[in-house]
Amino acid sequence: GTNFTGATDVLFNGASARFTNADGNNLDLRITATVPSDATSGPITIVTPHGNVTSTAIFQILPHLVG
Repeated sequence: GTNFTGATDVLFNGASARFTNADGNNLDLRITATVPSDATSGPITIVTPHGNVTSTAIFQILPHLVG
């Protein structure tokens, strides 16, 4: 993507995620986010001072299998 500098939130179907911007030359181009435990399948939204962008593809949360 582009224009990620100053991002204030990354949302997985509305659930707020912890995230960091890339370092150095990629600051404006890349974000790394951790999927929150309360996330459900749906779009990913990035909130920035330049506006919000929401993915057209659905991020799928797979069931967690224990055992």
